[in-house]
Amino acid sequence: MNAYTPTFFQNLNKNEKRLYSATTIASLAANIDLLNLHSLINEQAVYHDLTNNSLREQGYYVPIWAASKAGKIIAEVSKSYDFSLYEYFLTDYLGHNGTLQDAVRSLEALEKDIYALLDNIDLKKATVLLLSDHGNIKDFSAKKHTTNPAMGLFWRPFAKKASEEIEKITDVADFVMSII
Repeated sequence: MNAYTPTFFQNLNKNEKRLYSATTIASLAANIDLLNLHSLINEQAVYHDLTNNSLREQGYYVPIWAASKAGKIIAEVSKSYDFSLYEYFLTDYLGHNGTLQDAVRSLEALEKDIYALLDNIDLKKATVLLLSDHGNIKDFSAKKHTTNPAMGLFWRPFAKKASEEIEKITDVADFVMSII
């Protein structure tokens, strides 16, 4: 459910070598259409900062919204799919390149987003997984990925199954396939 900028698509079309996230690579490999700013404006996608402030700073005319609105959008859009994915990578980025103040601001926005998501989704029907592939936001001296334990939180109806079957990030795909 991530929105991508026109600049991203221009660079993609140029086949410019750059680092893409695992979810972007997986989507491209599966020929899944990536969402754009039109999708964001129509509240069918969310940008990576949750609020669109960084898009405005880049000169894009898009609505600014609260992080909680991003959570509502994710909840609403996910109702149309068997599986939905939103990647919030700012915690990873800030763990490598940020400050404590930036990290706190990012985590506060993420918290508002998650509460809004949970308040606007039917947890009798939808399982919510909040996963991290590694942990290092708590140690700004580590510029590379650490071996710190990664977090996983699960909300029903398959939360118990998730907690029993997901021990590492590579277990997620099998788990998701077993419940859809």
